[in-house]
Amino acid sequence: MFKIEKVKDLLHSCKLTQANLASEIGILRQNLNKILNTGSCSVESLEKIADYFKLPIDYFFERNVQVRYHDFFTSEEKKPDVNDEDCSFIIKSQAKEIEHLVILLEEKEKALYDKERTIQILMSKLK
Repeated sequence: MFKIEKVKDLLHSCKLTQANLASEIGILRQNLNKILNTGSCSVESLEKIADYFKLPIDYFFERNVQVRYHDFFTSEEKKPDVNDEDCSFIIKSQAKEIEHLVILLEEKEKALYDKERTIQILMSKLK
């Protein structure tokens, strides 16, 4: 279920107005206001909000994902005028997700190697 409170919390924590966020993500302030009042949000708008805050979309659903805002910006990217105290969130699950993806990648590489080896064996039997 979409947790509109998370968007409201981010606005408050980052000291952003609805007008500022709407302008930054390219939607009308009235549309953002409707999202915040009704909890009804298109995927496109949610994508824009998540991209702005450098968050995964699932952060805005009933999942226990925490985010530390400043970790998502490189020196070349525009960083909103906030400090660590304003946004004290962190995505703790990222390291765990990366570990999981590394394991999956290793499994895929092993499966690929096994298939290539099987093809080589079959090709040698054909000769």
